Amino acid sequence: MMIAWLVSVTRAFADSVATEITQLKPLYPATYYVRDGAPAAVILWGDEDGLRTLDGQLAAKLGERAGTSIESRPANEIAPRWWEIDFDRLVDRNVIALDNTNINRLLAALWGEGNTAEDAKFPGTGGYVVRSVHDPFGRGFNVIVLAGSVLPGVRQAAGR
Repeated sequence: MMIAWLVSVTRAFADSVATEITQLKPLYPATYYVRDGAPAAVILWGDEDGLRTLDGQLAAKLGERAGTSIESRPANEIAPRWWEIDFDRLVDRNVIALDNTNINRLLAALWGEGNTAEDAKFPGTGGYVVRSVHDPFGRGFNVIVLAGSVLPGVRQAAGR
């Protein structure tokens, strides 16, 4: 009885807030970290020992390949609170996000939108995930997730 009531209330709520889609959003199928010789991405790392070194190594490696420097900064500068993101600081830039939802606030926001699942339990010790998230916030940028439950997994993802 309770389940039937909950289902009917959920359906009624969904019907009341649903809006008709009249236009598709633009697609951004390519995720550039450099475009026309200029940086087109920022690396956002979570607050965990060892990530500052890893992000610097990744930025240097990408910068060496591209012939320009790639900016990296703590994710909490862009997402100072768990569900708030300073989108003005991400205009015309894709994001490379390191770590998992427990450590990186931007990844926590992606998790809240159902776009990523990496946390302290998944993918587990020894596992890693490399994921591309297409324009998750409807702001014209993509996110590359380099994640692991523990730092060695994040290192493996970044090495891919």
